[in-house]
Amino acid sequence: MSKNKCVPKKNIYKDKTLSLKNFKVDKSKNYLRQRDPFKGFKLIFKIILFIFLKNKYSNQNVEEIKPDSIIVATGGNLGGSIISIPLIQGIRNKWPNAHLVVISNRKHSLEIIKTSVKCEEYILIPDVSLINSLFNKKINKLKNHLSSFSPDLFVGNHNFRLSYLLPLKKIKYCISSINFLDFAEERFLFDKAIPYKASKENWLENYWDILKILSIREEYFPKIKANQNKGIELLKDKFSINLEKKELIGIQAGVWEQHAFRAWPTKKMAEFCNLLLNNQNIILIIIGTSNQYDLLNYLKKYSVDFSRIYSTLGLFSIQELLNVVSTCKLVVSNDSGLMHVSASLSVPTLALYGPTIPNTTWVYGDSICKAIIMNDDGRPNYEKMSSLQSEKDYFYKSRDNMKNISPQFVYSKALKLLENIKQSNNF
Repeated sequence: MSKNKCVPKKNIYKDKTLSLKNFKVDKSKNYLRQRDPFKGFKLIFKIILFIFLKNKYSNQNVEEIKPDSIIVATGGNLGGSIISIPLIQGIRNKWPNAHLVVISNRKHSLEIIKTSVKCEEYILIPDVSLINSLFNKKINKLKNHLSSFSPDLFVGNHNFRLSYLLPLKKIKYCISSINFLDFAEERFLFDKAIPYKASKENWLENYWDILKILSIREEYFPKIKANQNKGIELLKDKFSINLEKKELIGIQAGVWEQHAFRAWPTKKMAEFCNLLLNNQNIILIIIGTSNQYDLLNYLKKYSVDFSRIYSTLGLFSIQELLNVVSTCKLVVSNDSGLMHVSASLSVPTLALYGPTIPNTTWVYGDSICKAIIMNDDGRPNYEKMSSLQSEKDYFYKSRDNMKNISPQFVYSKALKLLENIKQSNNF
């Protein structure tokens, strides 16, 4: 599958039923990056430091690398770790005998990767900045531990500062994707730095570019592993659910707090759930973390039949949750980790997009068993903006257009998707 098939072109439905005629940005929410009066000084300091470190330690061509030890940085949110799986898988297949270490600053990211790619080490690390990477004793101890692997190759990630762990350690070749706004300084950390242009480039395409530089031509896609039979057994043991006569639909409980602007409002999701519950053959399972109880509490008060609603909140490990999701007939999710979990498990997925765009975060191509619902109110026209402008436009996070997606519209597309599933030989 080529790059132009990475993002979807079919089954994209734009809901205009609740479109606002005079859309206004909530300017009380300032998401713009704060100006730093010392930014110029810091930039010069970083460039001098990084050039010195690079010239001192790293001077080998990628064609010459035959790594015995490799460190790959991934992590952050759940979706980011899933999209990085093709990068790790490609490296694993290219060098099957190398000692492969994956580092992440999120536990659930490592757990997801453990289910998908066999590595020798999975190491959880704290958040890292340039300053604490130089002077923090705990971070320096961790750096010494990583250097004990004598890595020949380091592969970084544009979303996180994990790269600061390694510049003081001798590594033959360092490569990373870098956020466009940070490219001016951080490119000096690496032998090869690939700028990631948010809102204009798909995450997965950026990782494919890294693989090609490493002479890995195959374009891998995110796949995670689950045991559907164990998921069925788990549902029977925990909830006495029998899926032989029922259709299980997964519903997202909520999103990561920092991504609250991506969430469909609780009331809207509850209305949609009630429309589904009008079908007696449907049961719902609420999927989320242990602190995402708003939707469940709302449904306790206002659902048409709460006896057919079940919750996974705080009950399962990551692997158990993957097994449960694999049993769903359909998953309805915001642009978030659950969307990536279900899609990478090949579970039919209905994804809701408001301020974000599928060209950036959806990496699963077209399928009659996957659909995307969008609302364009207030979204910047990224096609007509420069990369720098789109990076700076943090106001899109306060463009609350998720509330303009109607439950009835989502329900109609869910029914269509369920019908597609019945007619498909793949499900």
